[in-house]
Amino acid sequence: MHGWDAAKAAVLRGFTHLHILVVGDLMLDRYIWGSVTRISPEAPVPVVKYQRESEMLGGAANVAHNLLNLGVKTSLAGFVGEDARGETLRSVARARGLDASGFLTATGLRTTTKTRILGEQHQLLRIDDETTDPPSDVDQKRLLDWVQKRLQEGKCDAIILSDYAKGLATPAFCQALVALARREGVPLHIDPKGRDFDKYRGATSIKPNRGEMALYSGASPEVGEELIDQAKLLQSNMNLQFVALTLGGEGAVVIDATRVEKIPTEAKEVFDVSGAGDTTLATMVTALAAGLDPFESVRLASLAAAQVVAHVGSTPVSMHELLLALYERARGEGARKLIGVGEAEPIAAAWRATGEQVVVVELGPEALSASLVVSLKRKGEAGTRLVVKLAEPDSDLATSLASLDFVDAVVVP
Repeated sequence: MHGWDAAKAAVLRGFTHLHILVVGDLMLDRYIWGSVTRISPEAPVPVVKYQRESEMLGGAANVAHNLLNLGVKTSLAGFVGEDARGETLRSVARARGLDASGFLTATGLRTTTKTRILGEQHQLLRIDDETTDPPSDVDQKRLLDWVQKRLQEGKCDAIILSDYAKGLATPAFCQALVALARREGVPLHIDPKGRDFDKYRGATSIKPNRGEMALYSGASPEVGEELIDQAKLLQSNMNLQFVALTLGGEGAVVIDATRVEKIPTEAKEVFDVSGAGDTTLATMVTALAAGLDPFESVRLASLAAAQVVAHVGSTPVSMHELLLALYERARGEGARKLIGVGEAEPIAAAWRATGEQVVVVELGPEALSASLVVSLKRKGEAGTRLVVKLAEPDSDLATSLASLDFVDAVVVP
């Protein structure tokens, strides 16, 4: 299988057999929601009438949340401060089903908190409260010891280092993590920050975005080809398995030792890019661990990120969304609405999970007639999705049924 077929097969199998460890900068994302009806008389700024607030996992914790939503067994390690927000972050993590035992308290650290103020679904302001001093050598060793113990407790398919430049990923810490991953034989994938990529030397892959690649290389962030050339040098000089360079609205580029492939963006509507990079990273590493190659993995990750940017706030992609996105993408490329028996129930379950009413009609051997069309349409009106299951293989009937606008899928035995 190649391309989207391999991705769809992996999603249908599921990812519950995988275990991925995330190490990185933990953050609390706060959202203050309100409405805007006027401009302040005190200054030319909107007045936000408070409605509600919510708290979400940010930074490396959002990467882990994305993995959980994909069904992956997830471990997470990082630092929080000795403060109320650290306790809030632990509580939010537990509420999402995430083990917070790897949330270690570091001396003198404040829990990184990003507060976003939104009016009418639009982000108006972001307030960052953070410290970026590196943890002490003692604290870094405590974290590495926790990671080593978790790796030795059971099989781990991959490690993600989610570097948000908040102090954790010092050169010494990164190289110690690289050595640990190599000793345990576990692939290590990096989401980088800053100018010093050499601290990641020995990792399996690096996923910089446009701005990160420009900062590291000195290339212009506006010139895609120049950034791609620098990514090629990065892959070669650091002997990485691959580099995944994300270019926002221009998609992504994957570079390994023998091949360069541009992958177009899958996003159709963009409401909020918060967390899109975390979704891309989590989905890419999950797909790699499930056996897809880097190019297939980044294609699937791009599709996952497209679902996230259509929401406001850092909302992880779900397996239901991902499966439906794969199905709709196949239809958009001109593929018929014909699916196998093994796909029927997962797709129907995904529709139901997103609030659709699925009507399933079973048909025996018969020719497509005007009366049959009327009957199917009438039955389909009881729901929002109509699935027709054929009792026997009949390519002519299946093709005819798939051509009907009100039929959403035809199941062929």
